[in-house]
Amino acid sequence: MTKYKTYQWLPTRVLTSSGVVENDPVLTPLMKEAINRELKDRGLTEVESGGDLQVAAGITTHSVPQMEAVLFAGPQDLMFGTPIATMGRYNRKGSLIVNLIDPATKKSAWAGLAEEDLNDTQGAGQKKIGKAAGKIFKKYPVKK
Repeated sequence: MTKYKTYQWLPTRVLTSSGVVENDPVLTPLMKEAINRELKDRGLTEVESGGDLQVAAGITTHSVPQMEAVLFAGPQDLMFGTPIATMGRYNRKGSLIVNLIDPATKKSAWAGLAEEDLNDTQGAGQKKIGKAAGKIFKKYPVKK
């Protein structure tokens, strides 16, 4: 990875419930800021075109069901009781995906993925993009 000195961005992609959004106006700047910081810390320089690497990045979100409780009527004989209700919730998870592509070979030079819990409100999950980028680049072969 030490032979790469520059990088350029490809369009980012965000998978939403309504489909894939290219260059999402809210998440793209956050992704680019976090990934740019990590790449610059590793000695790479961003260029408009002709980079040694192309950065393909994206975000996916999904919900994971979690059962919290099962309610039974009458005596607490769980072997023969019939549940009358269940209580649960959906935990929202998101993944940041980074793929660094060598344009000369058109093959991936390095890729990483990190998942974060997004169970919060008012856009606080978006603030976790930087944390996810940090997790991904801990595995990058060139150290800071």
